[in-house]
Amino acid sequence: MRNIFESIMDSLNVLCILVVLVSAATAYERLNDTQKCFLIQPGRSLALSCEPESRAPFFWFYGKENTRYLPKGHVEMRNAQLLFHGVQLSDAGRYTCRSVRDPSIETVFHLVTPITSKQSSHWNTVGRIGASVALDCDFIADPQPHIEWFIGFDHAELKKRAQHRVHISTNPKTGVANSRLIVQNVDPTDTNEYTCRGSHLMCGIHTEQIISMRAQKSEILTNEEQTKFGLAVLVNPKLQKLILKCNYTGTEDHGDATYAWFKDDQPIQEGTKFHIETTGTASVLTVEDCNVDDAGNYKCKLRGEEATLRVLMYPTLEHVERSKNQVQGDPLTLTCKARGSPTPTIKWLKDGEPLIMDERMEKQDIDSVKDAKLIIRNLQYSDKGKYVCQATSLNVTTEVEINVRVKDKYAALWPFLGICAEVAILCTIIFIYEKRRTKPEFEDDDDKKESSSHRK
Repeated sequence: MRNIFESIMDSLNVLCILVVLVSAATAYERLNDTQKCFLIQPGRSLALSCEPESRAPFFWFYGKENTRYLPKGHVEMRNAQLLFHGVQLSDAGRYTCRSVRDPSIETVFHLVTPITSKQSSHWNTVGRIGASVALDCDFIADPQPHIEWFIGFDHAELKKRAQHRVHISTNPKTGVANSRLIVQNVDPTDTNEYTCRGSHLMCGIHTEQIISMRAQKSEILTNEEQTKFGLAVLVNPKLQKLILKCNYTGTEDHGDATYAWFKDDQPIQEGTKFHIETTGTASVLTVEDCNVDDAGNYKCKLRGEEATLRVLMYPTLEHVERSKNQVQGDPLTLTCKARGSPTPTIKWLKDGEPLIMDERMEKQDIDSVKDAKLIIRNLQYSDKGKYVCQATSLNVTTEVEINVRVKDKYAALWPFLGICAEVAILCTIIFIYEKRRTKPEFEDDDDKKESSSHRK
């Protein structure tokens, strides 16, 4: 009887323990068959559960080497579960739960850290034409991410070039496989964006670094951008200063050498308009109150190295009359003084529609800007309306509206004729009034003469 009683008590204790385990496990995040990967968020609780539980007991192993895992301070092992009381970045790795009875039954979990980098996600570099350049990415994560390279986002293009001058290798500084891309014998066609992608393949998690490489003869990197007109610095002279940057990216030590700046091959002297600031291997030229005259080619020189920067300006319009009052039959001239680099193209509109030209109309150029002047001869009433001049350059359009009013050519005469008519009418009224007023006076004089003659 005593043995039977002890057996019953043991069974009750086991049942109580199972109830406690089930209750405690509900506070943990669980990973199931379809979710074998977990991105570590430090401080959160996590439960890894072995399945099926009917195959208990289980052993836990860590890493690809399947080293027997022994729980540490914040990790607890309960039957078929591995409980993390506040998961840490150091917990990253491969966890395997294997049945003791049947080693072929196992469940694998991956705990991974976020993929980070010491560099920005997008940065620029220079590839010197004829030389070799190494592009490195430095993803940091546990476990080490799988690394792939793309030209732009085209993996096929990279494979095509890899047969010739492009090679992928281990970065000797970090020892990370595939983290270095080498471009040999750089030529202008190598100017492109190179994408390095680091992935936790088992989790479908990845991040990217984009390296914009510019193939050029100099190792000085400028702040030019790729435009439909080629590499250039685009500036809106009405809204911003002109800022040009040069940064030497080579390995040669230039000591205390300083940059020299040139505009259209003429030396630039620092003053109220031009400011030059040099720090280490970088130099910045700031042009205050810039206008279209500041467009052109600039150069920065550092001993034997030099780089050319092409400056383009968005279009601007000089002040024009916003309203015109013209007399019918007179000529009308509208001017659109546009400036920009490259030279803007001009388009004329009337009342919101493209202007329809006739034999009375003519367009002329102003300072090499085609069609910047509009001439309308023998102006008619139908020519009145709102005229718009649009100046377009660098995919930017600036416009100005001119309101044209047309007067009758006799408009100035009508007021004069009206005044003359008013004067004539007034004179007639005065004449009639005076005539009627003087007639009774004559009659009174005649009556007085007659009465005086009768008295005599």
